[in-house]
Amino acid sequence: ILTVSVKLTLYKIGSMRENIECEDCNLIKIVTECLKNVESCLKEECMDVGLKEITEKLNELTPSLSVILSKWTPQIIYSLYLRKAMGFNELKRALKVSSRVLSDKLRVLEERRIIFRTVKPEKPPKVLYRLTSAGEKIALALIPLLIVIRLIR
Repeated sequence: ILTVSVKLTLYKIGSMRENIECEDCNLIKIVTECLKNVESCLKEECMDVGLKEITEKLNELTPSLSVILSKWTPQIIYSLYLRKAMGFNELKRALKVSSRVLSDKLRVLEERRIIFRTVKPEKPPKVLYRLTSAGEKIALALIPLLIVIRLIR
């Protein structure tokens, strides 16, 4: 389902255009149906799950979510998802972010194994950043969240 069409949709979501549509699929319809299915499963299968268990699981996820959803991080993740690999200055120009902020965010993403940093032995050395497989999964997992946010606005 999520192929080249996703790249088009990500661009549209990122620019917050009206009437988000996709040539090969209707992601809004898919996400809405998926959310209904999740809700149905939760009602049927999680009746015995208490607030304490849910709170514990959410507390386990909070550090990762705070990194992934921090300012500039989703933009970095999606830029690398769409372009596959980008240099520091290329990212800086595309996002219009300061060198210090970008450097800090890239370092945290590399520490969390969301991105790879590759130094090409050239003169001057060229540094490329690309998503790890976990980073690609994060990029794809955020799509439904972006769609839901767009729908409730």
